Amino acid sequence: MNIQAAASTVLHASKKRLFGRKPIYECYAKTTNVELCAVEARVGAAIPADLRDWLLLVGYGDINEALSFREEWFKRLDRGPLVNTVVFAQDILGNHYVFSVSGEISYLCRTAPEYALVAQNFLTFITNFIEAGYSEERMIETFRTQRYELQSD
Repeated sequence: MNIQAAASTVLHASKKRLFGRKPIYECYAKTTNVELCAVEARVGAAIPADLRDWLLLVGYGDINEALSFREEWFKRLDRGPLVNTVVFAQDILGNHYVFSVSGEISYLCRTAPEYALVAQNFLTFITNFIEAGYSEERMIETFRTQRYELQSD
């Protein structure tokens, strides 16, 4: 699967409701290369190509009301094992997802000092989410977390 196929899968997916069906993806705002360059300048890091392509294809929004992509989530972490990674998404439980300079995707738990490397790149991450039935809980169950220790100065 490539990023265009993943985007198409998400954009065409729907879920059954009491009356009819509802799209899995809800777009809040489209974005452009210029806007993504401004985000990169603000956080001081390049957005990985597959994540950039994803955002250009689908925009900012929510997948299954479970995984949220917003411009305001983009923040650089300044300490701990994930120092210099950039937050790019948040799930319904408040957990964050970050990318490294090399494009690896990690999970940062909101309720416990834990993190996990979850994918070598964004395409693998989003494919895993699709395969988990658009459920952050099912996806999180597969993560091998480790303790997030802050170094003391």
